Amino acid sequence: SDVAEKLNGQNQVVDFTDDTTGSPHASARANTAMYVNECGHDTNLVENVCSLETCRSVSYYIYIDRPMEAGETRELLINYREKYEDIRERRGYGLVNIHDGVKGDDDDVSRVLRNQKERLPTEATIMSCSEEEIRMLVNFISERVLGGVIGATSQVPIGTDTDVLARQYVARRRIHWMSKLCERRLLELTKNQEDDSPSEGNESSIFQEGMVVFVHGWMDQNDPRPPYKGLSTILSITKDQFDRDCFELSLPKGKYLTNVPAAVV
Repeated sequence: SDVAEKLNGQNQVVDFTDDTTGSPHASARANTAMYVNECGHDTNLVENVCSLETCRSVSYYIYIDRPMEAGETRELLINYREKYEDIRERRGYGLVNIHDGVKGDDDDVSRVLRNQKERLPTEATIMSCSEEEIRMLVNFISERVLGGVIGATSQVPIGTDTDVLARQYVARRRIHWMSKLCERRLLELTKNQEDDSPSEGNESSIFQEGMVVFVHGWMDQNDPRPPYKGLSTILSITKDQFDRDCFELSLPKGKYLTNVPAAVV
């Protein structure tokens, strides 16, 4: 959620996730708002929580229409209105899911297409940054995010939560992707593009054969096996019909995946 007040001349947002882990931070877990569910378009669920934004925070107000008995429980429900619709669609209960049969992110192809679409505005933002804005972005990632992500993905203790591990590997892959975008932008700003910029064919490729990557729940539609989530090794890199990276991956126990899109690793 956006905050009206600026900090050091920059826009602020209310964020409940930890910069290093991506999980809810301690302050969020200590507040009731963390445990409020979203009723969305389900007419069987009645909203009993409303939010009020001030210049510095978001407050939740609970409305219960009658006194509660001792030991009684009540699910807290809020409606985040139209701004939350993209999240509903990813989770499979948006209007297009209900009325048009659009699939949520539990469908591999649908998730990949959404991920690819959402990358475009991020790329456009970075590629329009000034040198100072690139510096601020790199400093934030290196000082607040990078160390924790590298630590979490370099050594994995036994018993590590697989969802947290998957999120950290996705974060590490995205940081690497953003670093290449920042490098491209700085080259555009500081060097003669014709002589010094990398060729277009190599700009978007951040992968190499033999690189270990994390597959975020994917399986080809024609493969009867369940979606795979875990580590794999890139055996070969090709291009799909849209000139995007596509991989053949080696999995544990001598298994393989083919035609794996870059959006899921």
